Amino acid sequence: IENGIYQVYQHRTGFKFNGANIIGYAAPLETAWEPVFRKGTLPGHYKFGAQVFSTPQNDNFYDLYGGSYALTRLTPKKHSASWSTWMMLDQRLLHYRDKNSGLTALAGAIYNDPHTALRKYLIYGALINRGLFPSRPYDTMGFAFTYTKIAKGVTMMEQDSLLTGGALPNHATGVQRNTMVMEANYAIRVIPGVIFTPLFEYYIHPNAQNNLRNAALLGFKSHIQFM
Repeated sequence: IENGIYQVYQHRTGFKFNGANIIGYAAPLETAWEPVFRKGTLPGHYKFGAQVFSTPQNDNFYDLYGGSYALTRLTPKKHSASWSTWMMLDQRLLHYRDKNSGLTALAGAIYNDPHTALRKYLIYGALINRGLFPSRPYDTMGFAFTYTKIAKGVTMMEQDSLLTGGALPNHATGVQRNTMVMEANYAIRVIPGVIFTPLFEYYIHPNAQNNLRNAALLGFKSHIQFM
């Protein structure tokens, strides 16, 4: 773990041969199960993991004496370490004609240390349908959603900051609580190596703020592979 790895003085990439900013380590552990059903046509991947961060982390609400640091203006309480856990899975449900075609479901959840993290947990789900139309075997339809819950301490800290006229962190302009993003897209294989993907996204409580209006986005992604 490096201090300020994405800051300007670190060139915002972390690509800097200097170990002076290393302040700790992350120790991840993951286990996986990869079953294949129905004579090899329905593969799946199931992963469960956790990691511990050795670096001291500020509490997202309490100060050194158990009060709200947004109100007392005292130094936040320090935790000697923090942690994160996750679960991710994908499973093909239906198989069509081609080897890599079919309907696949994806789901996952991330749960972080609620005393130090910005996001207490995040859950997501998705469906990917590839090769549904015989005339378009390489096209892919997708739908996905994510739901993010902000840690309770962050929400309370921001409420207290507004009471005292203080600035809010995380580029927030209001109290952060939860947010949801939904996306639908259709990936079109124009020619081999060129994919064009129109997409529609809808944001409920952008930046996890109830004071912001829901927002819609219509756009596209493109992918060009030369080799």
